[in-house]
Amino acid sequence: NHGKQFRCSEKVFIDRSDSAFFHCQFINNREIINFLENKGFTSYKVGQLSFQEQIYLFSNAKIVIGAHGAAFANLAFCKKKTKILEIKPKKHPNFFQHISKIKELDFNLIETSEVKDKNEGGDIFLNTADLKNFL
Repeated sequence: NHGKQFRCSEKVFIDRSDSAFFHCQFINNREIINFLENKGFTSYKVGQLSFQEQIYLFSNAKIVIGAHGAAFANLAFCKKKTKILEIKPKKHPNFFQHISKIKELDFNLIETSEVKDKNEGGDIFLNTADLKNFL
């Protein structure tokens, strides 16, 4: 009841490209966004939404995909059985799975290998074939 309604998709991709940090950033972010948009997803820079819009976005989502990050705290607003795909480097902790278990969400995880060349501006390379397999 605290969400602020706005026009949003039920298929959510969390775009972390506006983060000040390089960790948990997709090297191939544009490729991932293009792939997911062709599957009916909309990308959101969650930090640019008001708190009330974040509540609404996550409470209306049927599927949420994104890299490990603070925006996943909004899983607390998801409805039961919402499908979640978190992507993170293997060495990062995994605590969003716990929120998902409490909320009875359909949690899925892809752990990626360490990126050797971090000059690319991130630490996650995700093959779109892995997304295709998930979807």
